[in-house]
Amino acid sequence: MPNKKSFKKSFKLLIASLIVAGGVAVTGYNRSDFVHWIDSDGDCQDTRTEVLIRDADGPITLDSKGCNVLSGIWIDPYTGETFTNPKDIDIDHLVPLKNAFESGADKWTKDQRKYYANYLGNNYHLLAVKASENRKKGAKGPEQYLPPKEDYQCEYVKLWSKVKNEWKLSVTSYELQIIKLTCEK
Repeated sequence: MPNKKSFKKSFKLLIASLIVAGGVAVTGYNRSDFVHWIDSDGDCQDTRTEVLIRDADGPITLDSKGCNVLSGIWIDPYTGETFTNPKDIDIDHLVPLKNAFESGADKWTKDQRKYYANYLGNNYHLLAVKASENRKKGAKGPEQYLPPKEDYQCEYVKLWSKVKNEWKLSVTSYELQIIKLTCEK
């Protein structure tokens, strides 16, 4: 675990690399333009299933074909609650599709949007979380939503910033202010 001084330094470098934009209204968002829950590797497990398997905090049970998760144990990072039924879990795009669209993905091709919507290249872009909490979050950024589990809020905005940085998505000045303040607590 990094010490407080190295965390602050790496966090400052991360937020300094974010693209701050003026919050110009972007229209034309359509969720269907971000095709998601595809089976990109042809193993019969779509992106949702792959995240459920990856994020499981205990043994999982798959159907007889090995394509779908029937049960398991998941601890929601946003609430700290434990779940055993995958129907109680949503797969959250840490930076929601609409937010990504309004932050620069409006200029992406349909293939780039599909890649973003199904990205499994790290363990934080997509997260298994409590379904009702994900719906409460919706398309909100950290200036409107922070997870109720207070000891996860700084980690949340750090990961939010990483996704924004990795995908060259902009933040508003208010969004950046909230990101900074959240980790100063």
